[in-house]
Amino acid sequence: MKMLTFWERPKDPSFFFLELEQRHSSQLVFVKNEKTSLGNLPIGDGWIGEKKFLKKIVPLIKTADCMPILLEADTQFAFLHVGYKGLFGGILEQAFAYFVPNKMTIGPHIQACCYEVKEDFLECYVQEKKNFLFKENKFYFNLSGSVFERIVNVNERIEIKISPYCTFCSFLKFHSFRRTGHQLRLFHGLYD
Repeated sequence: MKMLTFWERPKDPSFFFLELEQRHSSQLVFVKNEKTSLGNLPIGDGWIGEKKFLKKIVPLIKTADCMPILLEADTQFAFLHVGYKGLFGGILEQAFAYFVPNKMTIGPHIQACCYEVKEDFLECYVQEKKNFLFKENKFYFNLSGSVFERIVNVNERIEIKISPYCTFCSFLKFHSFRRTGHQLRLFHGLYD
């Protein structure tokens, strides 16, 4: 499976694209067929299901600084939109309840170099202290580091790929809400 990133919603008539109404939650939506998202968009921050349903269906995730994460096992997948709210709300654990992944891919997202957080964030998530950086009198959070810790606790032999691109730093390649304040989003599509 491949995760592809687009500047705008893809428009290929040979595929049926599934979208979500994302709310920074831990809610997952099951992919069953192309009727999964007819009518109102399903509410959730991740797709989960069997790979066999993805022949002509492309689930989409939108991000601006959050992480698009693909989890895979032999026949199952989960495709997630993960920011700190979803992460601490248990979106990964929701996926782990259905299957144990053997592969994880994290796409472009805001990296620790630019993910500045306030001191109250540190106080709320003190258990994450090793994922905080302190430089130039500011605190920064390593979101993918926190995901990495959670995933290796489930499967220490998992194959992991993490994008080196920071959506904040790489301003010519990616949209970043923290950088611009705009509502523009990247679309990430899951192709079999």
